[in-house]
Amino acid sequence: MTVFQYSKFGDILIAIKDRLIECIPDATDSTCKITHDPSYRITSSDIRCFNVTPSPQTQVDQAAWDGGGNQQLTVRTRVIVTVFIPNSLDDARESEYFHTSNMGIHEAKVDVLKALSNYNPINDQHGTRLLNDPLSPAEWHFTKDKSSGDIQIAFDVEYDEDLDGNC
Repeated sequence: MTVFQYSKFGDILIAIKDRLIECIPDATDSTCKITHDPSYRITSSDIRCFNVTPSPQTQVDQAAWDGGGNQQLTVRTRVIVTVFIPNSLDDARESEYFHTSNMGIHEAKVDVLKALSNYNPINDQHGTRLLNDPLSPAEWHFTKDKSSGDIQIAFDVEYDEDLDGNC
């Protein structure tokens, strides 16, 4: 019997959240959430907080759909991980701490990249991989306001949507 590598996007989001919690000490169930808005701040806090957000844009691999039949839908999208940096010690117009601290924006970026780059979670139901290719960092950007900031890191995600079963 052939086991297909179909996935559900919700399982992918949960696996990414769990991986962040596993690999980053200050990512916990209370500081790491799946959200619909990457800029939604879970809490104003003195610790880093993490959002895992699906991209609002998705592409379908038309060639795979045409050649794969009704149960083959290869999806290409992104998952955005936002790390909110706690209140800064910098003056409002400065950002030395924000850029150079071990709790600063670039350390947060490295923590997330180490946790998720080349990561491909296992589908617990079938023992196969959830993704067609491991997570790949695509881009990031950061913002800073007077007292805090955040970085949003986008990862490319490709998987085969689970269309098996009755309609």
